Amino acid sequence: MSDLIKISRRNKIVAYLKEKGKKLGIKRINAAKDAWAANKDEKNFTELLNRYSLYPSQGTMLNKKICLMLPKDSLTYKAALKANSFFKSKIDMIDPFAEKWSVNKIKEEYDGVIYMPEFKSNYLRQVSNDHIELLELFNIPVWPNKQENYLYESKCRASQYLESLNIPTPKTIVKYTEAGAIECLQQMDFPFIIKTNTGASSSGVFLIKNKKEAYKSIRYLFANGFLRQGAYRRDLDYGYIYLQEFIPDVREYRIIKVGENWFGHEKLGKDGSVLYSGSGVNSWEIPSKSVFEFCYNIAHSNKINVMSFDVFETKCGKLLINELQTWFGSYNPSQMYKDGIPGRFIKQEDEWRFEEGIFNYNQGLNLRIFEFVRYLNDIEGAGKQ
Repeated sequence: MSDLIKISRRNKIVAYLKEKGKKLGIKRINAAKDAWAANKDEKNFTELLNRYSLYPSQGTMLNKKICLMLPKDSLTYKAALKANSFFKSKIDMIDPFAEKWSVNKIKEEYDGVIYMPEFKSNYLRQVSNDHIELLELFNIPVWPNKQENYLYESKCRASQYLESLNIPTPKTIVKYTEAGAIECLQQMDFPFIIKTNTGASSSGVFLIKNKKEAYKSIRYLFANGFLRQGAYRRDLDYGYIYLQEFIPDVREYRIIKVGENWFGHEKLGKDGSVLYSGSGVNSWEIPSKSVFEFCYNIAHSNKINVMSFDVFETKCGKLLINELQTWFGSYNPSQMYKDGIPGRFIKQEDEWRFEEGIFNYNQGLNLRIFEFVRYLNDIEGAGKQ
């Protein structure tokens, strides 16, 4: 039995038990322990935070009124509360799924919206997309924008997007019928990767080693669907399969763009694993300037404001985009270190300049807010010219 089938069955059992537990008043049943919880504790970074300056700084005044739209049960909600007390200006928070709100009120009271989509179910994800489209339809600035949110937690969309722009990626095939999926096996070398459309931290990534595993996995997915970790029990991924070539011995980098701030580090695999995504392990080595240039050109050509680029570098030096995410986990208050010094890259006059400081404090949300306000000022200034 392939790992994909085992994990899908296990996730269905866990989801069922959680649902039963809620009915019985039990808060947690067999909850997975976060192996990196200790590393994510902000207390571990006290010395770093005392030694280097925060950017933006505590008590910064924002000259635009913005609101954060995100679910109250999202992992970012605590960071949003913290951001509200960090800045001198008040930042309103709206749960778009639990509170009554209207486009007219948003347009009257705010200069722009930072919207974090919900992806716990396919239905809520669609509702999020509808909200963003509605806000932009009435010319309300939204960050991340419609294009960036379109790619969020959707590998199938991202694959089609990257292919349309001729951006190099590992060979990827998406099929929507079982017959088509089995037929395309002739185009794939073993081993290869099967991915679910959504899912972070490698929760939906499977290495398929041979034809027997491939046939079983394809038939299982189209017959039963796949329940990813943390999803609602009835919210199955089904009706498609996402196949990607497996490239051995690659180096993987995470390059992050927030406004004109750039960060990067190398990702490492877990011990004994050939998969890098979701390992939680980083070397914090700064990637070469060519990797930054590769991502810069993609962002500049497509007007991307906020994005995390996961980049493969093959043994022959070829660069490939593995994944794109506009919302991403970032527990470390710095997402780049040069000789142990935290900082960022800024590109000025075709040169990459390193500036020291703490730029990713509070999961990077403070920087997002600050750069969104800068963006609003820029488009206002451009409109007056």
